[in-house]
Amino acid sequence: MYNIRPRSRYAGMTVKTKPDVGSDPLSHIPLGNQDFEVEDWWENVYGLSWMHSNGNFAALAYAMRTGLRHGAVPLDDNVLYGKIMGMGFLFHLSELCLPEEETTNEP
Repeated sequence: MYNIRPRSRYAGMTVKTKPDVGSDPLSHIPLGNQDFEVEDWWENVYGLSWMHSNGNFAALAYAMRTGLRHGAVPLDDNVLYGKIMGMGFLFHLSELCLPEEETTNEP
């Protein structure tokens, strides 16, 4: 599969999730202050925006979790896929403690 956008500069890194990201609505796993092993942008991993990933449990859980945060997470595709304790999750850049705290599109 081809990349929809350039590989994320955070791909391959392990970063912390912010404390207020809540729990996964499907598994009830607490997601705050966890080590998140970044794979790449969700679009590059799955081939579609998370908003169009119908039937994918990780995308569904992300939509439910961020929807419950009542607008605290931007509605865009600055979403990374990665693993916490070996399980796949999606996080918006604004939900992660990143080395440069960048929350906009990368070049």
